[in-house]
Amino acid sequence: MTGTLKKSAVKVIIILALFLTISLTDQSPRQAHAQPGPYSVNMIVNPSFEGNPPPSSQCATFPCWVTDTFNDGNVGSTITRNSTLSVTGNYSERLDLSSTPIANNPAIVGPMNEGHITLYQQLYQQVASTYFDNFTDRPDGLNLWMYLQPKFAGFSLFDIRIKASDSTEMDYFYTNPAAFSVANGIFVNSTNGGEQGKPVKEIVLPTLPLNKWIHFTRNLRQDWQAPMTLPNGTIARGFFPLNITIDRLMLEATFYRSPSLVTYGTTAWIDDVDLYVNSNTPPLPPPPSNYWTAFDFTDASGASVNDMVKWRVFNSTGSLVSGYTQRDSTLGLEPYYVEVYYPTTTGQNPEPYRILEYKIIYLNTTTTVGLQMYLDPQTVTPWGYMALNNTATVSFTKENASLMQFNLQGTQGIPYTIIVAVTQKPILIQRNNDDPSLVQWIYDSTAGVARITTVITGNFSIFLTPPIKVPSIGFTDLLSNPVSNNLSWKLFNSQGTQVTIVPGQYLQKDNYTLQVYYYGYVIYKGNLDPAASSLKLQMFPISSPETGYIAFNSTVSSVSILENTATAFSFKAEGTGPSTIAVNVLAEPIRIEKDGAAISSWTYNSKSGTVAIQTAQLGTFTIVYSNTAPTIPLLYVGAVAGAVAIATAGLLVRRRTKLRTPTQSRPVEKKSETKEQPKQKIPRKGQR
Repeated sequence: MTGTLKKSAVKVIIILALFLTISLTDQSPRQAHAQPGPYSVNMIVNPSFEGNPPPSSQCATFPCWVTDTFNDGNVGSTITRNSTLSVTGNYSERLDLSSTPIANNPAIVGPMNEGHITLYQQLYQQVASTYFDNFTDRPDGLNLWMYLQPKFAGFSLFDIRIKASDSTEMDYFYTNPAAFSVANGIFVNSTNGGEQGKPVKEIVLPTLPLNKWIHFTRNLRQDWQAPMTLPNGTIARGFFPLNITIDRLMLEATFYRSPSLVTYGTTAWIDDVDLYVNSNTPPLPPPPSNYWTAFDFTDASGASVNDMVKWRVFNSTGSLVSGYTQRDSTLGLEPYYVEVYYPTTTGQNPEPYRILEYKIIYLNTTTTVGLQMYLDPQTVTPWGYMALNNTATVSFTKENASLMQFNLQGTQGIPYTIIVAVTQKPILIQRNNDDPSLVQWIYDSTAGVARITTVITGNFSIFLTPPIKVPSIGFTDLLSNPVSNNLSWKLFNSQGTQVTIVPGQYLQKDNYTLQVYYYGYVIYKGNLDPAASSLKLQMFPISSPETGYIAFNSTVSSVSILENTATAFSFKAEGTGPSTIAVNVLAEPIRIEKDGAAISSWTYNSKSGTVAIQTAQLGTFTIVYSNTAPTIPLLYVGAVAGAVAIATAGLLVRRRTKLRTPTQSRPVEKKSETKEQPKQKIPRKGQR
């Protein structure tokens, strides 16, 4: 009997203990295992990163975001709370990979060819454990927003990892096949190959678009239970039970350096992380949609251009806020962007008239938005505003009824769209001195604008009437030898203003005067012929090969070199005058004679080694050097031998050029003799 009572007492104690155990379990505030409630709530703490990170010590007892760039990361990689991009509120989390192939962890020896940085939140330490059975069965049971930006050679890999408290693991991968190939067996399902010999399931997702916000959504409960294919083709089921608790959610960006030392990396922004569980408590209501925004648009000078531009508002993920009007209190608390268009919107991709995308920093306020729009203070019909889509400095150099010229200084290599309001289609647009066919532009007659696209900045000319092209002119001397050394030329318009030009440049049509200089002395002045390709100058070589010249600014019919020695240089010239004669000399003269009489109308330039003689009439000129024989400069090496052929020769010159001044007359053959030495005839052209 006593034994029976003892057994009955034991049974009562066991039943009471079980009852107490069940009662305690029912009192657990988060243990929803086997009794899901009617609500679905997000179990992630600080899901949109709006709250400041708590001290790391707090994360040991309460869920919070933890950053790990040390254990498996490379030097220079960072994870930070960031306000550059976000979906909800003003902040997101930014994972940024460095290109340095050195491990942050000194325990990792040698170069790092693969590593990752991790942002995670540990969940099982909450008041009561959450079983996988408690996850809400919904298509977005796990969802977050991500913005992936490729770095270095391109995007590498981004991983979303779910880890149970017993180390069972399921991973979602977004990968660049050029860096990580599924075919290479990198992503392998296993029933015992994970940490502590636990199962691991690898889910490789299709390549996602880069450089834009992407909404990642998965039914976590279904994915956890789904069978997986092993490397040998076997289908494995039941290795991911629902009766275990979740440990953590991990978000990882991977650094990779290939065997050929090509580096792949990523900058990732993460926002609005949701992991839904069943609950008897309703979730918090969404933030109210009672925010508004408004704008004032100004040009580069600060003047209002509200009535000249169009705009549209987009939310943080790039969706158009259709029909929004300024100060309409219907916006939620999230970042917004305003796109500005000049002069019209189009709905194309890319937008050809978009000149700015501007992030609205503050809601419930009117924002002044400065635009890259410029108006020449001297604007005349048919021109209007110029607008740019990127930051630059613009200065207008000329604007009239048929021409606009401006200088644009910006960042070389980035794409610029230049939109110029003009009421008629241009004839030609030139950038710097490039071939106009290389400039990409169109004219939109409906909008009344010319739109230029370029990655090269500099000087631009827009012509509304046919221009003229500056020719590339080759110069020759009187013996048809090419001349280029020590020559320069300038161009002047009909008002006498010098025009800065180079061959190939287009100019507004005008009567231009060409002036040619030898050592700075004007030796030619005449009207520019745009069709000319060569011009014969009144220059006679002192030696052969041609290393020095006698240059005239008037027309000569014959030239004879009478003496070319270390003590004197003498020549005879016939033709029209008056003249400026520029002569290369061996040294500074002690005197100069004309027709045997000393003259004073001459100057010597020691820097160029030239003499300039001013004379009313041509004749015989003798340049006498110092009695001390000078050292013959390199200019005259070989001159003595060349002078044998030239010094005693006369010249028959027949000018054949389209660029003849009105004072230049057709030359005639004329013989010349001196008392000092008889003159020989120079062979006619073709007999040299």
